[in-house]
Amino acid sequence: MNHLTPRKRTVILAAVFILGASALALGIRLFLDLTQVSAAFCAEQTDVPQVECEALVALYESARSSNLGEKWKRTQPLCSWVGVTCQNDVVTSLNLSSSELSGSIPPELGRLSNLRTLDLSQNRLIGSIPPELSRLSSLQYLNLSWNRLIGSIPPELGRLSSLQYLNLGRNRLRGSIPPELGRLSELQVLDLQENGLDGSIPPELSSLSELQTLDLSRNQLSGSIPAELSRLSRLRYLNLSWNELSGSIPTELSSLSSLQYLNLSWNGLSGSIPPELSRLSSLQTLNLSANPLSGSIPPELGRLSNLRSLEVGGSVSGSIPPELGRLSNLESLILDGELSGSIPPELGNLSRLRYLNLSWNQLSGSIPPELGRLSSLYYLDLNNNQLSGSIPAELGNLSELEHLNLSWNQLSGSIPPELSRLSSLRRLDLWSNCLTAAGSELLTFLDAKAPEWRSGQSDECAAR
Repeated sequence: MNHLTPRKRTVILAAVFILGASALALGIRLFLDLTQVSAAFCAEQTDVPQVECEALVALYESARSSNLGEKWKRTQPLCSWVGVTCQNDVVTSLNLSSSELSGSIPPELGRLSNLRTLDLSQNRLIGSIPPELSRLSSLQYLNLSWNRLIGSIPPELGRLSSLQYLNLGRNRLRGSIPPELGRLSELQVLDLQENGLDGSIPPELSSLSELQTLDLSRNQLSGSIPAELSRLSRLRYLNLSWNELSGSIPTELSSLSSLQYLNLSWNGLSGSIPPELSRLSSLQTLNLSANPLSGSIPPELGRLSNLRSLEVGGSVSGSIPPELGRLSNLESLILDGELSGSIPPELGNLSRLRYLNLSWNQLSGSIPPELGRLSSLYYLDLNNNQLSGSIPAELGNLSELEHLNLSWNQLSGSIPPELSRLSSLRRLDLWSNCLTAAGSELLTFLDAKAPEWRSGQSDECAAR
C-alpha cells in the first residue's frame, strides 16, 4: 500500500475495518439466532423435559459430526433421534459410539438426570472430561474410550453411586488415578488402559467389592502393587502390564479365587515368583514376562489346571519344571530368561499346546522326541540355546506346524527326511548349527523353506 495516496489508504483501511466489524456482528447474530432457535425448539417439543432437550442440543453444537445433522433432525421427535433412547418421557440412554464426533463434551450433559447409559466411545472428541457428569446420579454405564481426551480424571466421578461400567481407556489423560473412584460401590468394570496416568495405584480401589475387571495397562504408574487388591474377591481380570511398577509380586494376590486373567508383564517387578500363585485355581492366563524377576519357576504352577497361557521372562533361572507338563489345557507357553538344563520330555503331554517358545535361554541337552506328540502345535521356537544332538525325526509328525526355529544352537548330524512332511510350514530357520542333509526330496524342501540353510551352518563344524 506504500504506492497509494494517504487518502486512498485511509479509505481502504476504513473499508477493511467496516467489513471486519460486520462479519463479527453477523457471527454474533448467527450465534444468538442459533441459541434462540435451540431454546425455541426445546420449549416447543414435548418428548422430554426442556432441560434434557437443551443438553442434547448442546452436544450437537459442541461435538460436531459429519453425519449427526442427518441423524438428528429437528423436524423429528427428539426420542426418535439416532442414539437417543427414552422411557416414560425422559432420556435414559445416549449411545453415539463410532459417530465421527469431534469437538468437546459439553458440561450440559450433566443435566440428563435420568440417564443410565452414556457411550461416546470411538470418536475424535477432545478437551477434558466435564466434572458435571458426576451429576448423573442414575448412570450405570459410562464409556468415553477411544477418543483424544486430555486433562485429568475428575475425582467428582466418584459420586456416580450407581455406576457399574467405567471405561476411559485409550485417551490422552494425565495425572494420577483419583482415590475417590474407590467409592463406586457398584462398579464391575474399570478400564483406564492406554493413557498417560502416573503416580501409584490407589489402595482405595480395593473397596470396589463388585469389581470384576481392572485394566490399568499401558500407563506410567509407579510404586508397588497394593496388597489390598487381594480384597477384590469378585475380580476375574487384572491387567497392570506396561507400567513402571516395582517391588515384588504380592503373595496376597493368591487369594483372588475368581481370577482368570493376570498380566503383570513389562514392569520393573523383582524378587521371585510366589509359589502361592498356584492357588489361583480359576486362572487361565498368567503373564509375568519382561520383569527383572529372579529365582526359579515354581513347580507349583503345574497345579493351575485351567491355565491356557503361561509367559515368564526376565532373569528367571534354574530348570523348566517338569510339572508344567500337567497343564493339560495349556495352549501357549513362552519361557525366556536364563533357564538352563534340559527341555522336560513331559512337555510332550500338552496335547492342546499350539505355541511353544523357549528361545534365548541356556537350555542344553537334546530336543525331546516327545515334542512330536504336540499335534496342535503351529509355532515352535528353540533358537539361541545350547541344544545339541540331532533333530528328532518325530518333529515331522507336527502336521499343523507353520513356524520352526532351531537356529543358533549346537545341533549336529543329518536333518531327518521326515521334516519334508511339514506341508504347513511357512518359516524354517536352521542357521548356525552343524547340520547336513541328503536325499532329493528333503533337499528340495529345504531349498524352498530355508534357502540359506547350508551357508548358515557354523564354521566350527569342520573342526568337530
